[in-house]
Amino acid sequence: MEQAFAITAANPQKRRRIDPESINQDELEVLYVRAIAATNLPFRLVECPEFCALLIYLNKDVGNTLAKSHTDVRKWVIRQYNGMKGIVRNSLYNAQSKIYISLDL
Repeated sequence: MEQAFAITAANPQKRRRIDPESINQDELEVLYVRAIAATNLPFRLVECPEFCALLIYLNKDVGNTLAKSHTDVRKWVIRQYNGMKGIVRNSLYNAQSKIYISLDL
């Protein structure tokens, strides 16, 4: 969770803001994309009325910040990927030892 907060602080997005006490849109995006990626959930989950109802129940302001369609979630994933790509590249470049990568296809 702390890593997600650090990522959002480093990569803020320009958006319509809501009550600052409520939901941070950048953090919501990072956490949502991480949950989607970690659990292999479909991007269309955001279009499921029951899922949206659950999130709105937890915080009524989430309806204003949550992606409206799977194409919005796709944009979020691509934006997070592009933001993390440079961080991972720098981590690998600055590694103290050689790194070997293998694939099992």
